[in-house]
Amino acid sequence: MIKGAAPHHFYGPEGFNPQLTELAQQHGATIQPQYSRTQQTTYPANTCGYCKAFIGEHYLFTEYFMSAIEGSYVYEKLGVESLTMSR
Repeated sequence: MIKGAAPHHFYGPEGFNPQLTELAQQHGATIQPQYSRTQQTTYPANTCGYCKAFIGEHYLFTEYFMSAIEGSYVYEKLGVESLTMSR
């Protein structure tokens, strides 16, 4: 997940270009096409590396990303300013 320039604006793998996808995968993320019933479409999404289950953006944001920012989890911060999003 990448924090955008606007406050409270975040991007997940569905907005990554190939460089960002590769960077995420090099750092342990599993990104695979998944079908979202909510959005009724298939898009690149965070996926469990063990069982290949879809990890939805809402769950990832509320249960991991915000908890990491608040200090509940250790995380690595990468500078990706020079890489552009696919949208």
